[in-house]
Amino acid sequence: SYTARYPAEDVVFADGTVESEYANSILYVDKFLENIYDFAIQNLNLQCMVYFSDHGENLKTGHGPSDKDFAKVRIPVMIYTSPEYRKNNPELYAILHQHKDNFFTNDMMYNIICGMLNAKSNFYDAKEDLSATNFAYNRDDLYTFGKKSKVKDDPALQ
Repeated sequence: SYTARYPAEDVVFADGTVESEYANSILYVDKFLENIYDFAIQNLNLQCMVYFSDHGENLKTGHGPSDKDFAKVRIPVMIYTSPEYRKNNPELYAILHQHKDNFFTNDMMYNIICGMLNAKSNFYDAKEDLSATNFAYNRDDLYTFGKKSKVKDDPALQ
């Protein structure tokens, strides 16, 4: 249940609906991320921070794989880069910013993080890296639901 995802003292919406419970869980995640950000800025010389959800949500059916609801694959991503990071990586930041509206799937995050950290390996694929000049995907090329559905077929994109 959504109510198990936040402490009682963090309830903001209290009308008992699933929408309110979900909104409280999202607010709690936001607060948690803010605390991480504040701590990292003050204590860790934060250069970049990436947050993305592992799945979307349908408030009526949840997030299990039983139905192929595109709401379950629409995920938020937030990429923060510090002024120092942008100064030290101007080309990379410019490319990342250029790709800010591109579509991606969360299985590409390994390559995006490797690219942002300049930590490339034998497993790195620049075609899946939003910070690479040769990022190679758009909504017409991407699949979801075990490569059975194209992202472009999402009714919200029609």
